[in-house]
Amino acid sequence: MFIAVILILIMSFTGTFMKFPFLLAYFGLFTIAQLTQWHSLFSPYFALTILIMLVTGVFMYLYPILKKEDSSKP
Repeated sequence: MFIAVILILIMSFTGTFMKFPFLLAYFGLFTIAQLTQWHSLFSPYFALTILIMLVTGVFMYLYPILKKEDSSKP
C-alpha cells in the first residue's frame, strides 16, 4: 500500500504540472520534458499496482460470498 501511495503522489504531481504548465513558473524546479519523462517512466508501475489492488479487492469482496455459499451445502 505504501508503494501505491508514493506512485499516486508522483503521478498526480507530474500529471497536474503537465495539464497546467503555467504552474511551472511558480514552481520552476523541473521542466515539462522532465515531468513528461517521469510520468511515462512511472506509469507502468502505477498501472501494475492499481491492477494488483483491483484483483485483491475483487477477491476480498467475493471471498465471503463464496465461503457462505460453500458452507451452506451439506
